[in-house]
Amino acid sequence: MRRKIHKEDILHAGKELIHKFGFNAVSIKDITEKVGIPKGSFYNHFKSKDEFLVEVVNTYALESFDLIQKHLLNSPFSPIQRLKNYFNEAIEFYGSDLERLNGCLIGNICQELGNVSPELQVLLEQNLSGANDIIANIINEGIDLGEINYSLDVYELVNFITNSWQGALLRMKATGNNTPLYTFKNILFNHILLN
Repeated sequence: MRRKIHKEDILHAGKELIHKFGFNAVSIKDITEKVGIPKGSFYNHFKSKDEFLVEVVNTYALESFDLIQKHLLNSPFSPIQRLKNYFNEAIEFYGSDLERLNGCLIGNICQELGNVSPELQVLLEQNLSGANDIIANIINEGIDLGEINYSLDVYELVNFITNSWQGALLRMKATGNNTPLYTFKNILFNHILLN
């Protein structure tokens, strides 16, 4: 009896492969072999590899939102501690072992394909900046409480934080260690968001 193949199985396998090797290096055949299904089964769920990529990006973004919800939205801690907890867990996730030194999947796709398609560009930007409003609100809350001393444009600061985090993830890939993530955290919390 043949086992039922779920769309989520294909998405999970493809997401892992794309995260590790990049979109262009991974074929539909690679994905279906990893799942153990005939190549034609892929097309029962996705019209094309490009459509598949959009679903991979959206799936990854939803997983990332769990971290946002846990530390930034549903947390009893002070604003600065919420931000620290968020980045501590992100550092633990991305930089805790060699298997995860692949960086952020969305950041990787931006590097590889960010300027290929305007539609993909919009999707990637939406996902990269998804947490920005939440982080801006937390920083404003910290400013109001006197926990954060910052007098310039908060959204400009949040964009700087997002850009610096993505840069640290990129450097982590280049160096093969998590030191850039800890450098990011040190500068952010000991020099930028200090009281």
